[in-house]
Amino acid sequence: MLPIDLAYTLHYVLHFILAAVGTYLLARRWGQSRAAAFIAGFVFVFSGPVLSLGNFYNHVAATAWIPWVLLLTDHACESRARRPWILLTLVLALQFLAAEPFTLIATFGAAFAYAIFLRGDARHPLAATNRRLVLGFVAAGCLMLALCAVQFLPP
Repeated sequence: MLPIDLAYTLHYVLHFILAAVGTYLLARRWGQSRAAAFIAGFVFVFSGPVLSLGNFYNHVAATAWIPWVLLLTDHACESRARRPWILLTLVLALQFLAAEPFTLIATFGAAFAYAIFLRGDARHPLAATNRRLVLGFVAAGCLMLALCAVQFLPP
């Protein structure tokens, strides 16, 4: 639909913007001022590891969703509603569609560890809160795979 040069450039620019906005919103969620959140987004996007992904088309797309996954994990842990879990699943599915499995697995693990840190019970591993979090992440992972199953099926 777009000329290839423009589409290729937009892919990178839009994903860097997506990462910056996600980091800004995550920093605001964590109680940072607007200026501090802006600096967090700027530093994340222009950090060496993220900028080095400019050579890898799918890596930059997967990395852009990391702050969004953490932000939605925070929302899902705070709420008893299903909507934040559904949004988390959709963002994980978008990260899955970027076709970079290591970043997806690392992000999923980091989000689960963050959820356990926020709402888990380290002293009682089989506590109801821990089981609820495990169930939520298992459901999100299964639904993510179901949504992206079209990639597994042959044409």
